[in-house]
Amino acid sequence: MARDLVVLHDEVPGINDILAKFDKLHYHTDEEVRYIVDGSGVFGFIIDGDKFEVHVSKGDFISIPQNTNHWFTLDDKKRIKAVRYFKDNSGWVPVYVDESKVLVH
Repeated sequence: MARDLVVLHDEVPGINDILAKFDKLHYHTDEEVRYIVDGSGVFGFIIDGDKFEVHVSKGDFISIPQNTNHWFTLDDKKRIKAVRYFKDNSGWVPVYVDESKVLVH
């Protein structure tokens, strides 16, 4: 299993470019697992036509099944530190989805 530490906040060089990779609807070909070490953020999902958001914060654990449409953004606090787990690095690559083609109720 591969893992890395993700640290995002306003002082990270290129933070807007980094966030632009996460805030578009996408999925991964591997399960995405994150443990939130500090800070907070929002994962959004479109599952079976329903669109919803999950706020995560310090101590939370989230597991996103492979091929699940989702996105991520920082909340108003603009900081998060999380350990991200995948089977291997290839599973980290986002596959972007055209949200206009996803049926939402």
